Amino acid sequence: MAHFKVKTEKQIRKIIDKEKFVVVVHTKSTCPVCDVFVPDVLVPIFEDEKYQHISVYEVTQPLTFPTGSHPVTYFFREGLCVQHPAGAAPENVVRNLLDTMYCGKLPPLMEINTSPKNA
Repeated sequence: MAHFKVKTEKQIRKIIDKEKFVVVVHTKSTCPVCDVFVPDVLVPIFEDEKYQHISVYEVTQPLTFPTGSHPVTYFFREGLCVQHPAGAAPENVVRNLLDTMYCGKLPPLMEINTSPKNA
């Protein structure tokens, strides 16, 4: 059962070229992780008004370059795939990815100690 607009890979390629922010979820009918992750984590996230500027689609057909596990969530920004994690993730991880890639949140900065070792 699809939870987002279902498109073919060919249709998705055209959409990615036209739209600035696109998320594509690749699922398959025999995936128990998809049965929980998509409706319980992804659907509520994308119902949030904060993410309404991101287009979300689902692909259920086999892809040209299939992955070994499902679901795979592809994050596209301005025509480029910037991330494509496979499997499920907690809601806060998905929201953090969306906030960083699409909502202008800066990634955490690393503190680098530049002082001399024996100073």
